[in-house]
Amino acid sequence: MSEPLSPDQEQHSDSGFYRLAFEKSPLPMAVSFLDDRLLVDVNPALAHWYGRSRSELIGLNVAEENVYVSLEERARLFEELIATGSLTDRPLELNIPGRGLRYCLFSVQLFNLNDKPAAITVVHDVTELRHQQLLTEQNQAQLQTLTDFEELLHQETDPEKFLNLAVAFLLERMEVDRAWLMTPCDLGAELLEVKYEATRPEYPGVSATGEPLRVSDEYRQLIARHLSTAEPISYGPQQDVPLLQPVITNSSIQSQLIICLKPAIGAPWLLGLHQCSYPRQWSAAEKELVKRVASRLTDRLHTSLLLDDLQKSEDRYRELFEAAAESISIVNAETGQFIDFNPATETLFGYSKAELEKLTLADVSAANQGNGDTADVIRSITQQTLAGEATNFEWRYVGADGSEIIAEVTLQALRGNEQRLRATVIDITERRKLEAQLMQAQKMESVGQLAGGIAHDFNNLLQGILGFSDLLLENPDSTDTQRHQLRHIHNAATRAATLTHQLLAFSRRQVLNKKPVDINKLIESSGEMVKRLFGSHIRFDFIPGRDLGTVYSDPVQLEQIMLNLFLNARDAMPTGGVLTVETENVLITDEFCATHPWARPGRYVLTSVSDNGKGIESSILEHIFEPFFTTKEAGGSGLGLAMVYGIVKQHDGMIQAYSEPGLGTTFKVYLPLYERPATAVGPKIAEPIEGGRETILVAEDNPAILELAKIVLEQVGYQVITATDGQQAVDIYRSQGDDIDLLLLDVIMPIKGGKQAYEEIQDLNADVRALFSSGYSTSGIHTNFVLTEGLQLIQKPYTPSALLRQVRNLLDQE
Repeated sequence: MSEPLSPDQEQHSDSGFYRLAFEKSPLPMAVSFLDDRLLVDVNPALAHWYGRSRSELIGLNVAEENVYVSLEERARLFEELIATGSLTDRPLELNIPGRGLRYCLFSVQLFNLNDKPAAITVVHDVTELRHQQLLTEQNQAQLQTLTDFEELLHQETDPEKFLNLAVAFLLERMEVDRAWLMTPCDLGAELLEVKYEATRPEYPGVSATGEPLRVSDEYRQLIARHLSTAEPISYGPQQDVPLLQPVITNSSIQSQLIICLKPAIGAPWLLGLHQCSYPRQWSAAEKELVKRVASRLTDRLHTSLLLDDLQKSEDRYRELFEAAAESISIVNAETGQFIDFNPATETLFGYSKAELEKLTLADVSAANQGNGDTADVIRSITQQTLAGEATNFEWRYVGADGSEIIAEVTLQALRGNEQRLRATVIDITERRKLEAQLMQAQKMESVGQLAGGIAHDFNNLLQGILGFSDLLLENPDSTDTQRHQLRHIHNAATRAATLTHQLLAFSRRQVLNKKPVDINKLIESSGEMVKRLFGSHIRFDFIPGRDLGTVYSDPVQLEQIMLNLFLNARDAMPTGGVLTVETENVLITDEFCATHPWARPGRYVLTSVSDNGKGIESSILEHIFEPFFTTKEAGGSGLGLAMVYGIVKQHDGMIQAYSEPGLGTTFKVYLPLYERPATAVGPKIAEPIEGGRETILVAEDNPAILELAKIVLEQVGYQVITATDGQQAVDIYRSQGDDIDLLLLDVIMPIKGGKQAYEEIQDLNADVRALFSSGYSTSGIHTNFVLTEGLQLIQKPYTPSALLRQVRNLLDQE
């Protein structure tokens, strides 16, 4: 065994000053040889720290004491010491007998002692500091978890959503395999339901079965235990918990933590965490965190239940008023002074109760609300609210710290006192965006349905006008004067029918009637009408392209495109200007498409519509094809260009707009080139219409149209049987079907429509021939079965010749 350094050695190796520092140092210090690693000397601090006397420690090989937690780390540090000659504050964990695990920082310096390599070591035990640091980090982590949980709860006001978010949050943050919320957890309950649950895929929960749990006496004991404490209770398979053993076994639970949530309103809840993958030991810190999370969840649940109670009972209004998470305040309608408010209002604005009592609504509002000065807007809204029902609007507030608060306000005049208003303030920024999108979609659908419905009703009216005027024009007893007047009636009805076709086109209930079209001729025809509509202050210049190609399209739809663009150009030049229309053949190449993402390669007929009006700002230009977007101050629907865009796309074309403020706007419409020549437009030569001796069953609920069809068909020899609804048509066919050669059925009739009647008659005769009539077209919501089932439709209003021709064609089919 080695002896302590002698005075001679002290004098030889170090000064008395260094010896004194060694002896008096509060930090444990030791000297050892490198070859055998035996301790040569230790100071009193090390002996006290290690718990053994100095004489016991000298000559001791500490490595043989098994104090090093990681021998690998000790070996690595020794290698570093040999390589560098010193170590400074290197961390190392030691297991000291009688003291347990210690976290230490080592500083070592090599030197020669009696011509032998030796080391002096200083040990800084920072275990308590380390524990404090870990505790601080743990507290910070808990605080962050609680902060994140608070933010999560305030993202949603709907209890269903925030409770689902809560269990999902706990599943991830607590790193468990299952998190759940169960209710009602009172001693009188017969059934328990796991209402909210988040699980790992490999450990499905009770909610996966969709069945509630029947409450046994053992469960009641468990519930009573949790109802009696605010602390979480842990369970596991190694503990004496016979009450939960069946549940633990069936759900693969190895350990769990349960706490009771007791909101002031409603039945208690149980919040549980399951660990299925290993037998987890729940630390005190984890239990405390779960307790604090449960407390916040209880508060949030409590607020939600209060809000629900408000809708059910006015008697509990004050309780809700004080506990609600949303700001509720009573203000003087005349001065805007806060008369009463809940704590959430103080939180919302950041003012104390005393401060807020001295303020008015204007004091906590932004100076401008986007639609006028705040004071003016407040007066207007107050008057509107006092005159009627609750007012809802978006409002911008300013908090005590100067931050902007955007909220939705519901303002109501209190019953019994017209000079007091109740304001409920909630933050619904994201919800408003979603509502706006939904309203826009509903508006588009509603307008389309309205347009289609109006067109259908007008077509029924026009059917009688056109039909009977045709009959009178063909009547040899009509005088020339009468025929002249009848032609005026017929022409006006024809123009009205064109309008209904346009309504059907807008509502997307008109099938495209495509044919080869010469755009030059179409524009020339439209241009003549435009000149009459525009007046002399706008000049119409048309520059037709030479050898212009043909497009395969619906000429009515193309005419609608042109008229819409022409009218937009007129509106852009209120004081006059020049409308220029040019056509040309163009080739879109791959190189062009590379720099113009909207383009597709191919050969097109390009129509450019330009005006020299006021132009459009670039920020507005990118939105002009969006539905309901309009730049017109009044009277603009925002549907015109959206409809143009849709028609162009339906023709596989492209449309682009170019504009500069003050210089005008150009719309370029690209329609695919059709390789065949356009159909020549010339006078229609009526072909002789043949009649027949067949029997036709006509079902139509409009008496005028029914009489017209009967007269037209009988005039050319057909036998006609009439019915005024679909059921009557079925009954007639059931008794006279062998004599009936063709059905003429209106699609929409009372009792039973044409489609239903046809299907029932088909059961009697699968080969029966039918022609349907409707004010809707073959792509309408009531008539789309005509296309899908390969049937034929004649669209109202139809002419007698059109009816006779289609009837004859059907009867002559093999």
